[in-house]
Amino acid sequence: MVEFALMLPLFLGMLLCVFETGRFMAVYGGISNGVRAGARVATIASSTDDQIKDAVVAAMILTNTATVRSSVTITPNTRVPRGSVTVSASYGFTFNPLIHGMISSFGLGTITISQSETATVEGP
Repeated sequence: MVEFALMLPLFLGMLLCVFETGRFMAVYGGISNGVRAGARVATIASSTDDQIKDAVVAAMILTNTATVRSSVTITPNTRVPRGSVTVSASYGFTFNPLIHGMISSFGLGTITISQSETATVEGP
């Protein structure tokens, strides 16, 4: 029984770290997919910035969409056929409060995830 009492906190801590790593990877993948979806919409020369931002946000999971939407940047502002367009987004990932206290001493309390995708605008 003593061994169980000593190992239980360690086991639960490791299990929580595994869950948080999975959540981080899901958010990272969501940001990547969102930026890729936004770049696909941006390849249409007549698309607006709001349509591109909507596409980015619609493809994301487990994120605060208002925060991500405000971080989306589209360059250049005007899209010309056969020109390139870059869609970028970032999100500040914060770990679970139980883990946040443990890893903040290592400088890993909040991690900024940034992704960008460049595509060619369709045209004649």
